Amino acid sequence: MNLKGLGLLIIAAALLIPTASANIAAENYEIEDITVTAEGRLVPNYGYWVFGEVLNDGGYNIRDVVVEVTTYDQSDGLLDTLTITIAPRIIDAGTKASFFVKSTVPNQVYDVWVRLQSYKETEFSNFPYIEITNVSPVSEGKITGTVTNTHPSININNVEIIATFYDYQGYIDDIKTYGVNEYGVFTAGASEEFTIESDIWTPYTVSLIPNCDLYARNPTLMMNISEKNPIINENLRIDFDVYPKLPDSIITVTFYPPSGGAFPHNAHLYLDGTYYVNMKPTETGEYTVSMEFLPTLVNGSRGYVEGAYIEDTFIAKAAPVAPPTITGSNTTTTDTGNSTDTSTDTSSDTSTDSITEQITSRIPGYSFVSIMLGLGVLSMIYRRRL
Repeated sequence: MNLKGLGLLIIAAALLIPTASANIAAENYEIEDITVTAEGRLVPNYGYWVFGEVLNDGGYNIRDVVVEVTTYDQSDGLLDTLTITIAPRIIDAGTKASFFVKSTVPNQVYDVWVRLQSYKETEFSNFPYIEITNVSPVSEGKITGTVTNTHPSININNVEIIATFYDYQGYIDDIKTYGVNEYGVFTAGASEEFTIESDIWTPYTVSLIPNCDLYARNPTLMMNISEKNPIINENLRIDFDVYPKLPDSIITVTFYPPSGGAFPHNAHLYLDGTYYVNMKPTETGEYTVSMEFLPTLVNGSRGYVEGAYIEDTFIAKAAPVAPPTITGSNTTTTDTGNSTDTSTDTSSDTSTDSITEQITSRIPGYSFVSIMLGLGVLSMIYRRRL
């Protein structure tokens, strides 16, 4: 029990509230958002009974609620102290549950005190798939109706209907229970007609509450994408979490790339109960990531965690392109767009062969002209000799 609950119990122990008389006793007992109402009366042929209700008017569910009833004689002498564990086991926020208990010394009861002995806050609620329909008006202390297990796949054990009958003034006349399939297995999708009859023929209205061994929890899913604009072909990590943390939780993570299709991934479980997935986006564009928690039974047949689904997106981008660098033997191009001549002339100015070679390589037809001039000179020399 948390410190808040312990503090409430200390207050409860100090605030025992006596009821008004031995035959009819009604007094409210309040602790913050929880109210216990009770009335005690002598029922002919049945003894002295205390009927009551626990109203949970807070913003959270409570479970394992125990009410203590103490009876006294006319001289304030203690007769007996009785405890009753409230059914259903969980009282959802904004709802109430009824109780009754019989005194062991009915002919001497004069005062009745009630108090809330203990309770716990819980994240779970009553199993939401037991549906009661077609309820008839109360007639001669009797009602009829239909109960259905609306879940598509889960069979439920020990299902009962708690019927609280009220008189014209709103006081509890009687409390009866009906065991579905005689408290055996109530299979998924099955329905059963029921009849519940009070021992007292004066009831005016009735409240019906389904109860079973199974309780439910709507999980909270969380997703954190480490980079909302990752680079393609680079590692991307996505963290997931689910509450409540269950050792047999089943997590499905699916990636939907821009080009279509679906690619499921296995989520790896950390020691602290969180999950993560590493992946590499292979194309640019928007990816959708979904996280699905499959319905899970826990603690045998006692607990059930609902399925849940969330999704998020990220946009993968191409890697940035670096500026090009081009190098050559004579010219280097930089990112400024300017060219620098780096060649060096190593020729000698006094070398005729070098000059001739340069001219020959730079003036088209130079070799042909030189040959023709040489032939002309030889022809003139030959003629003079003749």
